[in-house]
Amino acid sequence: MFSKQVLPSSRLRLTEQERPPSWYPPKRAGPFLSWFTVGFTVRGRLKLSLHPCIGRLKLSEISLHRIENFHLWQLYSTRREMMRKAHARAELQVEEAPFNAKNFLGHPDTQSAFCCQEPLEAGLNEKILLHGTSYENAHSIIMHGFDPRVTARGLYGGGVYFAASACKSHQYTCQQHKPWSGYSKGCACKTERTVILARVAVGDAHHATETVKRTDRRPPARDLFERYDSTVADAGPMTNHSSGWQTHQEFVVFTQEQAYPAFVAQYVLS
Repeated sequence: MFSKQVLPSSRLRLTEQERPPSWYPPKRAGPFLSWFTVGFTVRGRLKLSLHPCIGRLKLSEISLHRIENFHLWQLYSTRREMMRKAHARAELQVEEAPFNAKNFLGHPDTQSAFCCQEPLEAGLNEKILLHGTSYENAHSIIMHGFDPRVTARGLYGGGVYFAASACKSHQYTCQQHKPWSGYSKGCACKTERTVILARVAVGDAHHATETVKRTDRRPPARDLFERYDSTVADAGPMTNHSSGWQTHQEFVVFTQEQAYPAFVAQYVLS
């Protein structure tokens, strides 16, 4: 599906309808690959965490492709506009949802680099985040977007989960060892892994203080009339969590159009 050939690509914008439904020019120009590699060598958890993850990962092979899907981009852009209008109606001042730990996606330069000349909107808490998945699922996401209806139901509801830490997204990339099968820290299998870098409009986020029913497929209510745009599980103590602690920060959205797959990366551990 994704060419292993990594060649320079031109500066591309998602504005032309005559382009194919989805295609992915390979990326080597600039520091993209080096940033991605460095991202896997940084632990994405708080230093005071008592529940370590697999931590620093070394990669032997990487391919990184930018995704061009005009239809998904239009849906994402429309969703952002709807969020802006909803916030204006509610006279809502969206508070920032900052990154918990130091990692490569938490750096402003990295966020701006991966936005590809389409600035991230601070008023919508728009961020570049990671989503670890399988090769087959990545193809579906590239073509049709993130679909909360078919996701595994996590600790903070049945949405689509994203992370800023590579060591967290890595946990979901091995098709042999799933996180819920005893490999919660990830594994070191030398199989090909797939990670998607997505633009996510986090918006007005509910900061979770406890886990919720896994059947919930919408964010918590903000008041009698409105709901939050997303849920953020910050690293730290977490009520009802099996360990009592959330190791990595996670971002959860419950609407398909609230995230756009911007890059797809494949890698093998060295």
